[in-house]
Amino acid sequence: MALADDIRENYPQYAWAINDPELGPLLKQAVDPKQPFSATRFRAKLMATNWWRKRSDSSRSWEVKANTDPGSAHQDRAQMRSQIQQIAYKVGVHLNGHQLQMMAEYALRTGLPADSPEIMSSMASVYRSGGLRRAGAFSAARQQVLNIARNEYFVPVTDQDQHSMGTRLVVGNLTEEAVREEMSKRAASRYSHLAKELNTGKTMRELFDGHIGTIAEELELDPNSVDLMGAQWGKVLDVYDTKNKEHRAATLSETMTMARRDKRFWATTNGKAMGSSLSTKLLEAFGKR
Repeated sequence: MALADDIRENYPQYAWAINDPELGPLLKQAVDPKQPFSATRFRAKLMATNWWRKRSDSSRSWEVKANTDPGSAHQDRAQMRSQIQQIAYKVGVHLNGHQLQMMAEYALRTGLPADSPEIMSSMASVYRSGGLRRAGAFSAARQQVLNIARNEYFVPVTDQDQHSMGTRLVVGNLTEEAVREEMSKRAASRYSHLAKELNTGKTMRELFDGHIGTIAEELELDPNSVDLMGAQWGKVLDVYDTKNKEHRAATLSETMTMARRDKRFWATTNGKAMGSSLSTKLLEAFGKR
């Protein structure tokens, strides 16, 4: 009992470690009346232990606090759990009690804030494993990546890319501009005949806005419903010119012709008018009015 009392008196911040296999013997040596350590010598020996060398300042400080002032540490844990829970709610991720406690403990041990990239990455892992309760930042970021890829650059994007880029957007180590640059490169590779225009900073949507408008106008469609990545309108993006033996985009005139070959054209106002005019001409050609 006297030994424990001596340790608590001389090294109160480390008294909790008396039963630690590495720190315990050191503490006992430090208060040995036959050869007591000075504070300087104790610290030197302490800093040479694996316990010291393998922990960061934040980790050591937290471990000391958790063992010497449990009441204050409990309050810190509760506050950190609350902060992480609020962020999780905002980004749309459901954390169970164990996950919440693990993240809070990790943040306190490493000295990280609740919204640090490391904690956000952990939330992203939970999100990916099915911990989604409602639409939030992660799902919105995934959708943002998908929209940029398909609607602006006309390139496919995998679920893995959506998750990876979306997570990095939320965490903050990827910008929307960087996503656009990546999709522009993919589009230039996919549509090499358009690389020059894409390299000027234009999107595929900007390059083909007139083509989309032509199709929508001819077929009386919402322009947003015209998908140039689909099989029907794929030739608008890539026509093989047999005369020049090269790939190119369809002209607006060629695009109009494609649209008018769609059977839906004859149900449109222009289609009906054209059909009526054509019928009249045919009847006149055969001597009928």
